[in-house]
Amino acid sequence: MSKKQIRITAIVIAVIFLLGIAGPLAYIVFSAPSDEDNKAADIAELNEKIKDVGAEIEELDKMLAAAEELEKNRSEESGRRFRIMCEKGVGSYLDIIFSSTSLSDFSDRIVIARELAEYDKSVMDAIAEVKAEISAADEAKSAAQAELIRLRNELSAIEAAEDDA
Repeated sequence: MSKKQIRITAIVIAVIFLLGIAGPLAYIVFSAPSDEDNKAADIAELNEKIKDVGAEIEELDKMLAAAEELEKNRSEESGRRFRIMCEKGVGSYLDIIFSSTSLSDFSDRIVIARELAEYDKSVMDAIAEVKAEISAADEAKSAAQAELIRLRNELSAIEAAEDDA
């Protein structure tokens, strides 16, 4: 090989080498976001998450208020029926049945007692269901509040680090 051919080969290899390395390096240098861009994005993302968790807590508060109102109404309804039964001198379903005066009255009172028992059971089941909903909503609200505190602390830490820089 002549000296000229060696030079051309060396130049071609150098260009290939430089392009092969310079391309990825340029991509990394020019496309990597700066720390300030990352911090701004993190702050914006945290603010959005804080807003979402706050909205979730508000929704849970509304749900809790509605469930508590429903529980209160059902409990009052059950208590009112119990008071009426006591005022009328009826203490239990058996009192209803055995206060009958004839066989047909006895049969009618069995049906009435069964219907009252089913009604009472449905009211108690509804109250238990509402209490379970309230408990679940309380747990969800507590978890959301803990998440909100965590997000606010994280935001404060990022802002403090930004202030120090």
